[in-house]
Amino acid sequence: MSHHTIKFIASAAVLLAFTQTTQAANFNWTGGAATDDWNEDANFGGADISAITTADQLVFAGAGDSNAPTADFVFNAEADVTARDNVVITIGTGVNISGFNQFRLAANSGLDGATLTMTGGSLSGASMTVASSPSATSDSFFNVSGGALATTGAFLVRGLGNVNLNGDDASLSVGSVEFQNDSVLNATFDSSGISTIASAGDVSIGASALLNFDFSSFAETGVFELFTGTIVSSYDLANVTGLGALSGGRTATLGSDADSIFVTIAVPEPSAYALLVSLAGLVFVMVRRRA
Repeated sequence: MSHHTIKFIASAAVLLAFTQTTQAANFNWTGGAATDDWNEDANFGGADISAITTADQLVFAGAGDSNAPTADFVFNAEADVTARDNVVITIGTGVNISGFNQFRLAANSGLDGATLTMTGGSLSGASMTVASSPSATSDSFFNVSGGALATTGAFLVRGLGNVNLNGDDASLSVGSVEFQNDSVLNATFDSSGISTIASAGDVSIGASALLNFDFSSFAETGVFELFTGTIVSSYDLANVTGLGALSGGRTATLGSDADSIFVTIAVPEPSAYALLVSLAGLVFVMVRRRA
């Protein structure tokens, strides 16, 4: 056997070994430890969770994989998290999940979406996608009423993706924001207002994205930033609901400038308000006379 043949065989063996050691692996949640702790190998079928690499992913597939992590989990390499097929993951107070590459809800076409709920704690990593497969068979939901989301990259909401933002207790700081066409943002103001989705880069709202507002628990006035960042594509008012007249003679409007999209809740000036009242009275009198 020639020297060149030996070198080729040795090189091929090294390449094969490298390929085998770097091949992507799925760490599939099984719940075998009968806990919701992501650090326990038995919850992933006995796989060594500490051996996860950047090519791997944690997979939560099916309603039976729904869980609420009970302890901090830190990725030792930036792997993905995939949740799909009716999984519900809940992040609560005192629990911090950090170091992921992508956190994806509904990553597979032809399968149902997933729900991620944050009431406290924190999620930090490279990016998050709500409804990462636009051909999933049902919607995905990111419900956030507390805690902190921090991504260095994109926070992307695609068609079939719903973000339910409740109150002003959450902190959302992301690299960029994109609500694509047919995505939904439901913004429910609590007694203090609404949390801001703060982008270090671009903010893009698709023309057919839906923005729905609920002020039923809010009785104040003021200006509230919904998004901050570089506004590169804005909303279409035809797809915005919940604005206009509110209780107490207040009005709610949606506006934007170069670096924010904001809600203004105000009481009309007394003269304007008096004019509105007099016009309403005039219409009433005219209707009575015609009757």
